[in-house]
Amino acid sequence: MSPRAIEVNVFFGLLVILIFSNFAFICNSKSREIEIPTNLAFALTQTTNPLNDRLISHKLIDGLSIQLSWSQLEPSDNIHDFKALDDVLLKIKKANKKSSIHVFGGFGSPLWLKKLGVRFYEFVDIQGRTKYEPVPWDETYLSKHEEFLTAFSKHLKEKDLLNTIFDISIATPVTEMSIIPCKNGVIPPDIMYDRTRYLNAWKRMINTYHINFINQNKFISAPVRVICAPEKDASFYIELLDYALLKSDKFWMFAADLKSDGSWRMSSYLSLVDKYKLAYQTLWYSTKDSQNRMRGVYPSNLKQAVCKGLEDGATYFEFYAVDVVNTNECIQEAIETVKKSSLCQCP
Repeated sequence: MSPRAIEVNVFFGLLVILIFSNFAFICNSKSREIEIPTNLAFALTQTTNPLNDRLISHKLIDGLSIQLSWSQLEPSDNIHDFKALDDVLLKIKKANKKSSIHVFGGFGSPLWLKKLGVRFYEFVDIQGRTKYEPVPWDETYLSKHEEFLTAFSKHLKEKDLLNTIFDISIATPVTEMSIIPCKNGVIPPDIMYDRTRYLNAWKRMINTYHINFINQNKFISAPVRVICAPEKDASFYIELLDYALLKSDKFWMFAADLKSDGSWRMSSYLSLVDKYKLAYQTLWYSTKDSQNRMRGVYPSNLKQAVCKGLEDGATYFEFYAVDVVNTNECIQEAIETVKKSSLCQCP
């Protein structure tokens, strides 16, 4: 074979290798693009509870979801107390797991805001407890919460804890969006409901959370029932989500009422799952609940709730700690079902 022929054969050989290498790269890239991430299961607890090691070490649990109030973290104006939360986050970090943060504004707001002129209204929650919330579009209320969020994110960065946070809930101006006592356009006794100001207050908080927690997912709760009775105003939540999506794809839909027959709050918005990721928290715990708030028959009702959530398109689930540490096989299978949806096919 002549030297020229050898050169030609080598050239074509290299060309074939290059073509197949590129083809393999493209195929692998496509595989990566369509790869479905593992669904996530978090255990729900509070900083006021002793941290159960079984929650952190549980092999099916990806992280801990922490509930606490703004008043706990800022008991006095510009005086912060992050120690209890820091301790929990450090333990989560050492365990190589993630955290979810629910800091409640609304009824969790510090009462020292009153000294600054913030007006509060009173209401009774579904458990018969009297609570107080700031008027949600009050300028001082929103400004002080913006200051708090800036200080909070700065502290987490300084402690090297910000990256442990998978998500943070936007729980201000109202924890779960519905203004509970609002009826017929009035928050008793004499505060007139203003949809434009309320929507703008929510948009303002979306901007603030986005700036301070840009790399974290942000959960936006669907309304508990209606924004201001009797008006359902389903478009309010949709307008807000559309606004958030312009900022980032890290804003999720969230509902804390998943039970064995699904989520009532999210039922009006399931058509949006193609645009937004969906996260659920169970309405209550299944273990030893005499009121059967999860509905269905214990202990299989928890698994039924997970299966309904998966059917809705949810990829994130929060379980109450008492269920996570329950050794009942059916309860543990319910948590496993988050990551193994084929279990929904079994009785």
